[in-house]
Amino acid sequence: MMKQKDLKFSLVLDQYPTSAITSKAKRPKYYSTTSGRGRVKKLPKTLEKKGYSVDLEDYYVDMNGERIVANSRTVGKPGTLPINAQIFYVGKPFQRMAIKNFLTEYLTPFVKAMPVIDYPLYIESEVHAPYEHRLMDMNNIGYVWDKILTDIMVTEGKLVDDDPLYVTRPGSAPMYVPTDNFENRKLVFNFYQDNRPEILKLRQLKLKI
Repeated sequence: MMKQKDLKFSLVLDQYPTSAITSKAKRPKYYSTTSGRGRVKKLPKTLEKKGYSVDLEDYYVDMNGERIVANSRTVGKPGTLPINAQIFYVGKPFQRMAIKNFLTEYLTPFVKAMPVIDYPLYIESEVHAPYEHRLMDMNNIGYVWDKILTDIMVTEGKLVDDDPLYVTRPGSAPMYVPTDNFENRKLVFNFYQDNRPEILKLRQLKLKI
């Protein structure tokens, strides 16, 4: 552990959200013989035997002429996406934007309460959560939260920039800390002043401070 650093403050996010809300209520999707928005093309085998017919718009309909809802368990419930870095390189653009917008709204009040940082910043992060097979890799959690957090810090004027003269170590590689239950989960970001002579010398040279 680097000794030439001083803890300045910590940000603790108790019961941090693990999913981003993308819509207030999911719309129904219907089984259809053709693909398209709001359609699910393949009819499950459990329903094939019921002999559903097809209407003029290619939707499967029951004996009353009603379309068959494919997402009956989730329709009307909020749409969500897991806050996971994988979506940022395999997901669709609207999914990435949905996560970014959700976390920006969530984190901005915390950032507004931060002090203005004029020192080289060294960040350490922690993920406190129970272990289970669905727990994401630490870097999948850390990258998204750290990147959006530091971007907001720049936007809100708490940090001049997030390049290496201002952030010498990002918090994108959190340490895992086990907890007993999901309700006790939290994200912790510890903000240090990096006092290494080589960093201070480089800043003095490049920033004229």
